[in-house]
Amino acid sequence: IDEKIGLQHCVVVLTADHGAAPLPERIQATGRDLAAGRVKGADVDRHVYAALDARFGAPVGGERWAARDGTGYHLNPAVLAQKQLADATVEDALRSALLTYPAIATAYTRNRLLDPAPLDGLGEAMRLSFYPPRSPDVFFVLKPYFIDRVPTGTTHGQPYDYDNHVPMAWFGLGIAPGRRVERVGVDDIAPTLAGLLGVPRPPQALGRQLF
Repeated sequence: IDEKIGLQHCVVVLTADHGAAPLPERIQATGRDLAAGRVKGADVDRHVYAALDARFGAPVGGERWAARDGTGYHLNPAVLAQKQLADATVEDALRSALLTYPAIATAYTRNRLLDPAPLDGLGEAMRLSFYPPRSPDVFFVLKPYFIDRVPTGTTHGQPYDYDNHVPMAWFGLGIAPGRRVERVGVDDIAPTLAGLLGVPRPPQALGRQLF
């Protein structure tokens, strides 16, 4: 690009789609009074299924209450029919069980995410990722510094600063040297590029033009 076009005619934007969670072992090694750890999905499964068994009776025929998908659960329609239970009833019971698991901060049901009534900050973030045809019926959010990756390494996908704060660096034509200290987001990139190029902003762009 430098040879054929010249960087003086270009704009370069550097960013990332996510951050990364710090290693729980590193948090623990600092000696700080911060809870941190790794969560085994199978342990969460046993916890919630035992709670559902205690409340409604264990499913028969080798069926399970739900299938876990990352930090969400898809209810098993065969068990709902077997127990003659409404989706919302089991969603609420599963959510209640999740909230008693030590490493889980909060949880949201499909019915609550579909309800247009406002949610708390974490709930609204979850709602942005919710796609009714394919998303799970119950989502849960781990507490800060807990991750669902075992036995080693880190991960992403949680709504905390270390995970959703990313760099944004601009260089090139029309970019004045300086540092922006106010809140900006990656959704501001498309409107800003459109403004620099002198073209209409994308119709679904929700961000703002930074300069």
